[in-house]
This record gives sequence, C-alpha cells and structure tokens, in this order.
Amino acid sequence: MSASTDVTVGQETSVHAVLVTVAWRWSDDHPNVSVRRMDRLSLDKPSTKGTTSFGKRHNKSHTACRRCGKVSYHIQKKTCSSCGYPAKKMRNFNWGQKAKGRRTVGTGRMRYMKTLTRRFKNGFREGTQAKKMIASKE
Repeated sequence: MSASTDVTVGQETSVHAVLVTVAWRWSDDHPNVSVRRMDRLSLDKPSTKGTTSFGKRHNKSHTACRRCGKVSYHIQKKTCSSCGYPAKKMRNFNWGQKAKGRRTVGTGRMRYMKTLTRRFKNGFREGTQAKKMIASKE
C-alpha cells in the first residue's frame, strides 16, 4: 500500500489493512519510526501485561477454606494452599517463619491459657474465697 491509498467504507477491507494504511500515513509525519515495525501490529494479543490482561480475569481457581478461612482452597485440586486441608496436619515450613508466627499460640483468644499464669501464681486454688485486705488506719 502506498501513502496515497484511500480506504473507503464501501470497500471490503480487513482491519489489518486499515491499520497498515493508518500506520503509513502516521509514519509520514514521524520519519524516525520504522514502518516495517508498524506493519506487524496485531489485534488478537494485548501489547501490555497490565490493564488489558486484567480484564480477562473472571474465573475463580480458589475459594474460601473451611479450616483456615483464607481464599486458598483450590476448587479442582480440592486442597488448601495455605493450611493443607483436608490433610490432618497443618501445612507449615521452616522457610516461612512469618507465616508460622501468624497462626501460632497467642494469636487467637487463648480462652484457657490467658488465665493460666494467674492461677499458677496462686497455686491453682479452687473453691475458696480470697482473704479480705484490711486497710491500716495509720
């Protein structure tokens, strides 16, 4: 195609032919750009790894895990990538010290253990009333 070729609406032209024509006309104003490179423009593949690719993400591979609650349960593999459910042992590795610390003792409510140090200090007494402290009148 030459730069003087006009593309009209009545002609049967492909989108690629129109793009090449536009590229030729654009290259007349911008002589430093290679026209051969403009000819290889493709519409089927996105030219970016960002915005256009993110629009294609609408299939879910993971859903919420019943044990750890994270969205890490792989639907097809039927395993959690975070806690390893349905395996009986919790998934953890020594190379993931921070991940171990997120689910270790002391990160939850500790319904039993939070009273343990106080009870130990008093000798685990049960069923007795604490002695009243009498204030001195000095």
